Amino acid sequence: MIKDQGVTNLTDALKNVPGVGAFYTGENGSSTTGDAIFMRGVDTSNSIYVDGIRDIGSVTRDTFNTQQVEVIKGPAGTDYGRSAPSGSINMISKQPRLDSGIDGSASIGSAWSRRGTLDLNQAFSDNAAFRLNLMGKKPMTLVGTALKTNAMASHRRWPSP
Repeated sequence: MIKDQGVTNLTDALKNVPGVGAFYTGENGSSTTGDAIFMRGVDTSNSIYVDGIRDIGSVTRDTFNTQQVEVIKGPAGTDYGRSAPSGSINMISKQPRLDSGIDGSASIGSAWSRRGTLDLNQAFSDNAAFRLNLMGKKPMTLVGTALKTNAMASHRRWPSP
């Protein structure tokens, strides 16, 4: 669903989830605090996890390396310890598969903002594989100079001894 809808960040990925919303408090509808996500009216900014590890950064989380987004509603303290009483969000990273393949995307938006991704998966044997995800973007700005963002994520899969 992430790829089908052209989702590029966590806020967009949660638009179809009932009871979950993003409130933009910044100028022109932009968030100045990154992902400002609320569940059932309660701020869940401190209850966002990546592969089960708490991610408390005040950033807009890109989904170029995300396979799926899990939304757990209700008090999740028994699962993750400290969390919001309304629930938590867990972003699952893409993992290597035992088949080889390549995928990519490119987009151009208003004011010539650009974004490109590359997803490379390489199987080496029946039980070993490597996956590399690359992303680059140049968003639009109001002052004429653009901030460039580049990201890379890699995962390896090896047999257990």
